[in-house]
Formats: sequence, structure tokens, C-alpha cells
Amino acid sequence: DNRYFDVMVEYAKVDTNDILVLVTVVNRGDRKAPLFLLPTLWFRNTWSWGYPAGPREDVEERPLLRQIDSTGNVKVAEVWHPAEGTYYLYAEHAAELLFTENNTNAQRLYGLPNETQYVKDAFHRYVVDGDRTSVNPGQEGTKCAATYYRALDPGEEVSIRLRISPKEYSRPFANFNTIFQQRWSETQEFYSTVQRPGLSEDSWGIQRQALAGLLWSKQFYYLDLPQWFIGDPVHPVQRKYARNDRWLHYSSHDIFSMPDKWEYPYPTWETAFQIVPMALMDAHYAKQQLRLLTRERSMHPNGQFPAYEWDFHDVNPPVHAWAALRIYQLEAEKKGQGDRQFLEEIFHKLMLNYAWWINRTDRSGNDVFSGGFLGLDNISLFDRTSPLPGGGYLEQADSIFWMGFYAIEMMKIALELARENPTYEELAARFYDHFLHIAEAMTNARGQLQYALWDEVDGFFYDALRQPDGSITQLRARSIAGLMPLLA
Repeated sequence: DNRYFDVMVEYAKVDTNDILVLVTVVNRGDRKAPLFLLPTLWFRNTWSWGYPAGPREDVEERPLLRQIDSTGNVKVAEVWHPAEGTYYLYAEHAAELLFTENNTNAQRLYGLPNETQYVKDAFHRYVVDGDRTSVNPGQEGTKCAATYYRALDPGEEVSIRLRISPKEYSRPFANFNTIFQQRWSETQEFYSTVQRPGLSEDSWGIQRQALAGLLWSKQFYYLDLPQWFIGDPVHPVQRKYARNDRWLHYSSHDIFSMPDKWEYPYPTWETAFQIVPMALMDAHYAKQQLRLLTRERSMHPNGQFPAYEWDFHDVNPPVHAWAALRIYQLEAEKKGQGDRQFLEEIFHKLMLNYAWWINRTDRSGNDVFSGGFLGLDNISLFDRTSPLPGGGYLEQADSIFWMGFYAIEMMKIALELARENPTYEELAARFYDHFLHIAEAMTNARGQLQYALWDEVDGFFYDALRQPDGSITQLRARSIAGLMPLLA
């Protein structure tokens, strides 16, 4: 019936760890409706998995949230963590603060006894079921919510204000609106230095939203694969033949850029696209993203990049040389000089990855490549990440394009580095020579292949299926993949 609430949450920093929160809710429906709003603060549960000292062994005691004396019309919770110290949550005009433990309701899910009397679905039971016994009357726990109840008329808007800070305040919201307005003005000024003049109003708005989304969607990603294969102390498992079993060197405790919070922590090739516009705002962070992907804790010893969490061993387009060069160029445009040390560092790492592509995906030795899921044709004749029925493999037009593209971008980087170090000139020539071989293979210019991916009559590139007996069948299905080589 098109009845819903619009909820907008805005954050503004007073200082590094002093954060203001403004929550605005609008009734978009055509009738009056009740609103229960529960902004919630909780500690990540590591203790139930057998890490009483935390996964990094830096927590001496279990963290704690507890209500302390209110300040006028403000409810206050003390937020204590042994590794982070003490903070305070201030909730203006909250009806009350609710407390429970951030522990799973095992009784409800699995029919097993709960570890604690108060569990993580307590607030749902409190509001929806009216179960007052679900929350801790002692007003402490590891999960806390401030409660607000309003009845909103159609189109009516309500705002609530919160603050989390390491400082104790007697009037925590005294300068709230002033600081929010100041941060808004600073935001306008910041984007005016990032976005180029001359954009239309629509283009300006779209770009700004996209850039803001990149900043908003940074995501902490913690994965220690050796630990994951063993399991947690309280829930040990044996994953001897699970996915990613060839990536036991992988370990991450880092912040990654994501297009959306619901996505995988990162598909490596998409990260390359995201960090190029990120370089407009924060070139240092963009460069660090590439360093994360090419470090020894991420890149496989054979030079392969991890594809995405579900299957690190899959193959995605090699776009990282392009991203590295674009970041270098954008920083040079802004500062008058690019970070040559970064470019050289990444170039040497990319040479390992380039060699992996040559040795791994050029099965015939004819510069005709096959890969896995190459990103531009989600609906294909075959699942390109799995073995084909009856054996054989695909020789892919878009895979060949990506390798030609990779060779050209590596050549460009080598030429840039050769400005100050002539040693790179020979490498640039080698990459260019390889590009020519790839182009010849795509069109069978020398007639050394039984077929050509390029069809002169149709003016189109087609994939080919190579059977175990050596026979070849062109797959004359038109898709965007067949246009990709034209971009090289």
C-alpha cells in the first residue's frame, strides 16, 4: 500500500572519537502510524566462540555497557572496553535504555540451553511481544538500545539526537546543531575541491552521491584462513577439503572499499574500479588498497590474486595495472607529481601476476586465453568457472582482450618508469611485443591456428570450444563479450 517510514541517519564528528548522530524519520504513508525507534549499540561477540581475550588476544576482561545517572532529559550509558577504554552514549529524550547480552538465543534456534539469561533478540521480544522480562533489570550487558515511541501523521517528520564520546558532558547536545552545520559547510567545501567545474547539476549530484557511497561503504574484513580451517576453540571443525584450501597463506584484518555493504567483502577486480574514483578524494587510501591486494598475505605465491571470498581461486579480469596507472596520473594532476615509488612497487608485484596469467590461462601457447568468470557476460552458454561436460575448455574472446589490455597497461607503466630509469625501456618493448602476438592470435593473422575468434563476415569475435581430441567449435552466440576485443 506504499506505506513506509523513511529513515535517514547522519553522522558528524566533533573530534576523532567524538561522534554526533542525527536520526530523521518521515512517515511516507497516507495514514497515521506508530513508530518504535531503537538506536542500538553493542559489542561484537567473541567470547561465545572461545576467545575470551578477543581474536587478537588484547582483551583482558569482557566489555560492558551499563546505565549511569541521567543528565536532565538525556539518558546516559557507560561504554567500557578493556582495549579501547571508556566511552559514553548520550540519548536525548529517550524513554529508557534497554540492556541485554549479545548472545544468540540458542534455546529458540536450536533447542539448546542459553549461555546467559538475557539474549540478543530481547529488544524484539520487549517491543513486539511486550515481554518485559526479556531485558536485564540491572541495566547492564553487552548490547544496549535507547527507546523512542512516536505516532506520526502522514508526511510528519521526527528527529532524534545521540552522541557517543570518550568525554563526560553535563550538556552533551549544547553545540550539536552548530557542529552539524559546520561539518555540512566543510563537506561542501571538500567536494568543491574534488569535483571538476563545468559539470551539469545532475552530473554533479550523481558523482557526489557515488563518491559519498564509496566513503560510506568501507568495510572491515577479518579472515585468517588457517584459523578458519581449524575452527574456533568452542566450535572446532575440520575443513580439510573446503573452498580456498590452496590459500592457507591468506590473512586479512583490514579495511576494504566496497560498492555496497551487502556485497562480498571484496571482489578483487571490482576493488580496482572503486579505488580510481576514491583517488580523487584520498589517493593515499587508494594506493593502500592496491598494496593490500598485492602483499604476501593476500596474493598467492604463484602470483594469482584472490578473486572473491567464495572462491579465491577463480579468475577475474586483470584491471589492476590500469588502476595503478590511473591513480598515479590522478595524483600527478592534483599535486604536480605522481608517486613513482608506489608505481614501481606495484609494477613489480603486477609482473608476478602477469606471469601467472601467461603460464596459467594460455593453455595452448598460442596467446589464446581462457579464464573463469570475466565479469562482462553473466549469462553465458557455460558456467565458465567450472569444468565443461565431457572435458575441453573455452577459449574466450573477452579473456584475450583482457590480456591485451593488461599488456598495454603494463607497457604504459614501464614507459612512465623509464623516464627516470632506462632499464624499463626493454620491459616496455617486451609488453608491446606480447600485445602484438595477442592481437595476431585473435585474428589468426599468421594463419597458424585452425580457426580465428574474429569472423570477418559477421564483424564479430566469438568464443571457441576446444575439445579433448583437439577439434574446435566456434560458439556463434553474440554477447557483449564479443565486442570487448575492439576496446583494446
